[in-house]
Amino acid sequence: MIYLNYGEEEFLRDYNTKKQVESIELKNPGMNLVYLNEETIGRLPEYAEQMPFFDEKKIIVVKKSGLFASGSKKLNASLVEDTLEYLAKIPDFVELIFNEEDVDKRLTAYKQVSKIAKCTEYKYNSITDLANWIVRGMKKEGGEIDLKVAEYLAESCGPSMTYLYTEVKKLAVLAKTGVEITNKTIDDVCMKSEQGIIFDLTDSIGNKNSVKAVTLINDLVLQKQAEQYLLIMIYKHIRNLYMMKLAGVHGAPVEELGINPYVLRKLNTQVNKFSQEELKNLLKKLIELDKKSKSGDIDARIGLETIVLGM
Repeated sequence: MIYLNYGEEEFLRDYNTKKQVESIELKNPGMNLVYLNEETIGRLPEYAEQMPFFDEKKIIVVKKSGLFASGSKKLNASLVEDTLEYLAKIPDFVELIFNEEDVDKRLTAYKQVSKIAKCTEYKYNSITDLANWIVRGMKKEGGEIDLKVAEYLAESCGPSMTYLYTEVKKLAVLAKTGVEITNKTIDDVCMKSEQGIIFDLTDSIGNKNSVKAVTLINDLVLQKQAEQYLLIMIYKHIRNLYMMKLAGVHGAPVEELGINPYVLRKLNTQVNKFSQEELKNLLKKLIELDKKSKSGDIDARIGLETIVLGM
């Protein structure tokens, strides 16, 4: 059997890959459990053709092979072709588990393997789901955290569950000494993720705090975050505010906009700080900046700062 566990949420990929390995219950894992990666995937046929030693099955786990990736992370084309050809005839006693972060569903590799494998995608969880998971995790570690504070932690340090759990364990140590975990505790103790800083950026823009927003743009650029990505994130936030403004004008329920409930609560506190015309003009400016930055007529970072400072 072939399994393909893929997606951006590494914590769940690793957890479920481990569970799959454990469920097979090898008597002799030292001989019959093999781990491969991008550098060793070429040896897959060699290991797969070796009969299990005092076991009915042999397990081969392949992590971050590049077999299903595109761009710079893609494997050599001839190796991809040879591997795909071999997978079609891999022995029945082999349990092959791919644990992949980068999977391009447009590629032949994915299309071919998906026909013969059990494929499971692991996406990042919503803020609400992460917050509930954090509350359970804190209890497991012997601490307590309010659900709204857990939401703030998820927003600040998420969306990676691997990263979040290190912060949960850190906060649990404090909680067990009697410290109440608050938003300020998180600001003081936890290291914000890149996504958390981007949330701060969009919040600053939504609250018309131009100076803080420009500072965060500069910080993110220094951290090698692509300016085009920041432009997209700011555009999405302004677009959401504009849709909420229109919904309010026309009496439509904002819940039908398809926006995450946690983000929706934040937008509710920001939407009245802008007029409909302001939001419409901001969207036009961001679209124009996107065109000009791609054609080289203007630097995206300078353009973003100009727009934000002009709010």
